[in-house]
Amino acid sequence: MNYKDAVAYLDSIEQFGINPGLERIKALCGEIGNPQNSFPAIHITGTNGKTSTARLTAAILSAHGLKVGLYTSPHLCSYTERVSVDSELIPEEELASLLMYLLPVVERLEKKTHPDRFTLFEIFTALAFLYFHNVGIDCGVIEVGMGGRWDATNVVSSRVSVITNVELDHTDRLGATVEEITREKVGIVKEGSLVIAGKLHPRPLQIVQEWCERKGAVLNIVDRDFCLLSCRSRVCRQAGVNGFQKLSIKGLYGRYEDLKLPLIGHHQGVNLTLAVAAVEGFLKGTLSLDGLRRGLERVRCPGRLEIIVKFPTVVLDGAHNPSGAAELARALKSEFSCNNLILVLAILGDKDIDGILKELVPLASLVILSENQSYRSASVNVLMEKLAKFSSNFICEPDLFKAIEVAIERAGEGDLICITGSLYTVGEARDHFERLCGKNLELFQGKRL
Repeated sequence: MNYKDAVAYLDSIEQFGINPGLERIKALCGEIGNPQNSFPAIHITGTNGKTSTARLTAAILSAHGLKVGLYTSPHLCSYTERVSVDSELIPEEELASLLMYLLPVVERLEKKTHPDRFTLFEIFTALAFLYFHNVGIDCGVIEVGMGGRWDATNVVSSRVSVITNVELDHTDRLGATVEEITREKVGIVKEGSLVIAGKLHPRPLQIVQEWCERKGAVLNIVDRDFCLLSCRSRVCRQAGVNGFQKLSIKGLYGRYEDLKLPLIGHHQGVNLTLAVAAVEGFLKGTLSLDGLRRGLERVRCPGRLEIIVKFPTVVLDGAHNPSGAAELARALKSEFSCNNLILVLAILGDKDIDGILKELVPLASLVILSENQSYRSASVNVLMEKLAKFSSNFICEPDLFKAIEVAIERAGEGDLICITGSLYTVGEARDHFERLCGKNLELFQGKRL
């Protein structure tokens, strides 16, 4: 099996979606020697900010001399993005080799013990754990796929658990209220572990506190036990310069001043605050300020308020639920000054489309409705019916690449284009710009489309 064959297989099983329960992943990991038990983990859940917090956490740990495995999902352009060690993506040939090793085990288990099909996420989670075991990591930073309690990643032995926030999303799977969703997410907390919690509504916070008491876990809460002291953003749109923010953080053990974070948006400052506390908790002490700064220099979060090109200014963001859209809206207003905002929107049909539109559409001078290539994508007709409640100034273009070209053609001097609605949308858009501009998008950012 080569990498192309591996991608074809993984793409073919994506349609099997989600199958709650830990029985299959436990059986699969058991058959391959339980590789997840060979390293301590920081386990990260939450409605929004998981991937950014995970990337920040891994970068800080690596800068402090640890060999760090990072597992995130979904990917934007390549399956290899999901698994990395010290910022190096898993090699394509290694991914294919590990998948070829796993598939006979999966087939045997499906025939004899577990007649339900193994999902893409279960197989890939086992693959990531096996890779981390083989290369010998000191710590795994593991992002939950969905929820927590029955998520395939919940077989790890986590020393630290992070709950970034809890809002309404995946209500068909996790529950119709934030209380029900909190009960799913808090299920990642292990006996005697450390818990780092972001800003939570009162009732979810109470649920987390009660669970931690039951598990004998130590709970640390943002703005009580650690906090973001100050945050000043600067978005630079001249050639070759990206946005950043200067901030100061009070952690669990230390105070860290004058940090430069090469990500924009206040929410990224909050994500960094959670990451700092998580790493302090894992290392059980104050961080090296030089190490912290070195780690932040290397952080990249593709598709998260990412300025992809600058003439015209094009921003990608994977906001895919109302709370994420609200954060994006706040960032667009606070971090950018533009004459007109052009939104390119492609949203999955099982999301709260009305909630996303309500947050973003009022900011836009023009909305271009489109579709991504996921089988779950909402049609432009569905989006058009819902958008009519918020705006009459829109265009429908089902082909996402053509929609992007229309946006570029319509953009005038000083206008801003934001492509959003789904990580699938962002991934396809990023792939489109890479084909237009060459693989090194950073080198292209000073040029004109």
